[in-house]
Amino acid sequence: MSKVDISPSGCWEWLGGHFSGGYARFCIGSRTDGTQRNVGAHRWAYEHFVAPIRLGLHCDHLCRNRGCVNPSHIEIVTPKINILRGVGYAAENARQDHCSRGHLKETHMKMLPDGRRRCQECRRIRDRKRKLDPKHKAKERVYQHTEARKKYKREWYHRNIERMRTYHREWKRLHKLQ
Repeated sequence: MSKVDISPSGCWEWLGGHFSGGYARFCIGSRTDGTQRNVGAHRWAYEHFVAPIRLGLHCDHLCRNRGCVNPSHIEIVTPKINILRGVGYAAENARQDHCSRGHLKETHMKMLPDGRRRCQECRRIRDRKRKLDPKHKAKERVYQHTEARKKYKREWYHRNIERMRTYHREWKRLHKLQ
């Protein structure tokens, strides 16, 4: 407890080293026998004072202070819950109850197979604008024309491949004789 400073908020501030993300750490083991490793001080404190932490679970700092090692400020949760409780992009997006245009998510959202969400009402608006846009219609015509040409070429090739092979064989035979 020599490396802990108890603050008025109840946090046990770690005075020793910290990982680059701000979490408290210290070394255990020996360099001579190769067992030295860095350990999260908050994880060690929880395991020492409360209970072992199962593999794959995270420590969630309820006080939001990464340097705190007070076991009563730590709750063991799944990684998903830990991320969603945070302030990152995934957590902020999950807490939103409407899309960027203000449509309610529970009535207009569709889950895609890859886990992303799409607002169906925004998609309808975008599709309507696209159908009315003359530039889009011109692009659509060019695309359809290009696809029709590709299809025609494929069909022509399949219709004429045997005739082309026969011509080629005949040409080779004639030129070998001369």
